[in-house]
Amino acid sequence: MDDLGRYKELIRQQDQFLKKLPPERLDYDAVSRRVRDAEMRRHRSVKIVRVVTGEEPEGHQELLTFLGYPHATPLFWSADDNLKYFGEEKSLKGGVVKAAKPDGDDKVWTFVLVRCLEESSAAAKACVLIAALMHEMGHVDDIERGKILRFDTPVDLVAAEEYAHRYAYKRMMRENIRFPLGVLLASILNDSREAEDDTVRRAAALRVVGSGEYGQFRRFVGDLVDVEACATTAAALP
Repeated sequence: MDDLGRYKELIRQQDQFLKKLPPERLDYDAVSRRVRDAEMRRHRSVKIVRVVTGEEPEGHQELLTFLGYPHATPLFWSADDNLKYFGEEKSLKGGVVKAAKPDGDDKVWTFVLVRCLEESSAAAKACVLIAALMHEMGHVDDIERGKILRFDTPVDLVAAEEYAHRYAYKRMMRENIRFPLGVLLASILNDSREAEDDTVRRAAALRVVGSGEYGQFRRFVGDLVDVEACATTAAALP
């Protein structure tokens, strides 16, 4: 079986897990909408939460215009930090938060963009999007609180990623969203095993996986998601 075949088999197995849940927990599209609305109420800076296709404009100002905010001014960290944070990839893997401010105002607006692999089943795709959304909302929470992602100082990108991870899995545990939490834990475990030693993603994942909290959340997910198998399969994909 090739890598894509293994991935699809994993999705099939995950769908079997989903079918074991009570009927009211199967509608992850509904759960996704509920989570999105709840997080937007918690974070007033968020103007848009959008699932993207990879066909959106790449430029920051062009993207804001595309989203319906042509008069907003993009906000950046230092040039080097901004490059590392947003990356050079044309299509997002998971998600990203864009920050901007309206003309003549010091408010900060945030725009949350998420996506996932198209070959996922509908239920599994919804779960991935919930996990991605919760992680990106961790960045929004960080920006609103002025913790790490501040625009007036160099950014500790590893700390920012770690903050978003911790926000995401604490919020999902509080909401009792176990399956998407298992997806996120597998993604973090896979990131911790990256071959490249100096990536921000790997460094942040290592901090999280090495914490006692990570084991606590693995136990909370239980056997609903085989976190180790998911991470191993993800590592085999191109």
